[in-house]
Amino acid sequence: MTVSTLDRSAGASASERAAAGGPGRRALSAVAQGVALACSPLVAYFAFGLRGMATIASLDPAISTGYVVGPQDLVRRFGVVDYFWTRLGFSLPAHGFFSAFGPLPGYFAFRYLLALVAIVPLYLLVRRLAGAGSGWIAVGALLTSSVVITGWSTDYPTSAALSYLIAGACCLFMPAGPRRAQVCWAVVTGLFFGLALGCGLVTALPVAGAVGGRLVASRGARLQSVAAAAYAALGIVVALGVLAVTSKLYLGHLDYLAPQLQALKRFQDPVQIGYFHSSTWRWLEDDVYVLAPLAVLGGWVVSTWPAIRRQLPPAELGIAVATAITYGLYVIDQFVLKSWTLEYWMYADLLWAFSVPPFVLTMLRIAGVTGTASRVPLAAVALAVIATPLVLRVFRDQLHLSFGVAVLLMLAPAAVALAARLVPAIGVRLAAATLVSGATSLLVIAAPVFVVYAGQVGYVTPDLGTALYGTSQPALDEYTVLTRIHTLVPSTQQIPGQLALWQPAHTSRIITLAEALYLAGRYQLQDPLSTLTQADADYLRTHNVPLLLIFSDTGSEFDAAQSSIADSGVGVTVLHDDALRSGSVELHVDVLRLSYGH
Repeated sequence: MTVSTLDRSAGASASERAAAGGPGRRALSAVAQGVALACSPLVAYFAFGLRGMATIASLDPAISTGYVVGPQDLVRRFGVVDYFWTRLGFSLPAHGFFSAFGPLPGYFAFRYLLALVAIVPLYLLVRRLAGAGSGWIAVGALLTSSVVITGWSTDYPTSAALSYLIAGACCLFMPAGPRRAQVCWAVVTGLFFGLALGCGLVTALPVAGAVGGRLVASRGARLQSVAAAAYAALGIVVALGVLAVTSKLYLGHLDYLAPQLQALKRFQDPVQIGYFHSSTWRWLEDDVYVLAPLAVLGGWVVSTWPAIRRQLPPAELGIAVATAITYGLYVIDQFVLKSWTLEYWMYADLLWAFSVPPFVLTMLRIAGVTGTASRVPLAAVALAVIATPLVLRVFRDQLHLSFGVAVLLMLAPAAVALAARLVPAIGVRLAAATLVSGATSLLVIAAPVFVVYAGQVGYVTPDLGTALYGTSQPALDEYTVLTRIHTLVPSTQQIPGQLALWQPAHTSRIITLAEALYLAGRYQLQDPLSTLTQADADYLRTHNVPLLLIFSDTGSEFDAAQSSIADSGVGVTVLHDDALRSGSVELHVDVLRLSYGH
């Protein structure tokens, strides 16, 4: 039984070989690779029909969209008592793109940047470990990952954190020679990790996993790894400090970490745990995609043993250990500390931050890509990584997995890796590599089965299987309507003060999302729209609420609502009574200016 040792010459590309010819060719090669990397997200988007925006059942992305559209107004109207405004690592750059390019162009421009932030360090890391050809396979694996594509396709802050974590981990484990280069990579690591922490404290788990992986893999260079961790910590402090200063200058508040810590403490209350945490493990039967990182780790361990102990590059060992540590921390947080990091999709997707390099390197080993191998296995690995999920996508509506089958698929990469080592024929190796890609893809893209068991919180994971060749139009229509509401609502510079909402008795999805955009106004008037209760009238007067927003599917309730307000003695002026439309989505908005006699 043999274990293959990866050699960079096996994955050397034509551009890499040409670069050895002299400084001119090296510069030309670097430019060509840079252009190719810059184009790769666009090529993947159009070639594979990547879903640019996902339809999410949760209201959390819509809340984040509010801080993308108008963070200053939301903070001034509703204060900083909650933690929604604090995800500055996402909201500030997203708001910058929104302001510069508009809603949809800004959304896609920011996603393009996030894709580059992830793939460039990933390519550099895998290229240094196994050659440029292998680096391109890693880029292909990331840009066809249903989990990563879906993670990017919402306005939830982890969409940015996912890219920051990928970039930070790749920089942390980047092989570098001179000490100055090592210091630079470590500081850049910290900058990315700091931005990730600025997207939410849940990112502390993968950050801890990455640092732990670096220390475990250091072997005889423990002091060097400790120094790298120290420089990374410096980068984290700088990134968090820049976010704090920017927050102070733009939003008027410096401390954005305290609200998150307070929320973390609040969520440890038994009542909160009972509301957000499933008391049963059976949610896992519907969310088998979280088994995919374990499948990758199993295949990696079998394909590398016993070289895993002494012969592996520290970078490869470190990022695989980081994946394992992060997964372990998630399991502890979910089942021991009774959080919801594994069962809540927008936290669990961060598990994919470190898993692509082990996945690609495992495929290369299983396929027999060594320094003396032919070019065929490398091409076959590239085909398996990209083509397998595309082929399975065609049949995904018929692919329903029982939990038992999902467990077998989780174990399959380790089994086929063992088979490839016992029977090292080229045909067996290539078949084994394809099976590894197929097993991990099936765990992710199989058609979901939504069943809520006793004790289970009803989190709904988005349909990962439609991230490739899926449709974005319904979500894009909703986003277009939602991001136009602010054009009707006066800013706090025009009309300062609170803002309240009033809704019909039966709300549609677009009304619910619109209310989330404004944090449900922090105060919802009671139903029905035709009658303003005395309690609501007293609240409006006591708090001198100057603005009232009413959302409706038809607008037929607006006249009765305005009459009811006037009958209560509150002055009412209609600022806007408009219908916002995009595709099949329609929302009627009534913006009222309220006044009170003294």
